Amino acid sequence: RTAIDRTPSDVNSLEAQYAAIQDEINGVNKVLFGLSSRDKMGIKPANVLSRLSYARSALGSSYGPTQQHKGQLGYANDGLDDVVKRIGTLQQRTVPSLQQAVIDAGGPWTTGLPVIAK
Repeated sequence: RTAIDRTPSDVNSLEAQYAAIQDEINGVNKVLFGLSSRDKMGIKPANVLSRLSYARSALGSSYGPTQQHKGQLGYANDGLDDVVKRIGTLQQRTVPSLQQAVIDAGGPWTTGLPVIAK
């Protein structure tokens, strides 16, 4: 964000890329934790954290995990797999692409990019 603010040229496309990254991060947080605005509103749609918590509740039972516990663990694993892919894309392509676009627009170097030797 600071690098975009310090870029001297037109930053409209950089702002759009940054907004898309923020949207993706918010989407990942929603998958993991759900909407925080729904915390005090009664029943909240299931998310990875709630599914893992439910699956974990089987640890204290004397009869072992039920089919429902196993199913919720499976759904949580699927959600985590999706999140891992999304975060990997952000780390490997999306954020470095924005960083390079900032440099190309005359903005400052940011951590994670190769050192510029000109």
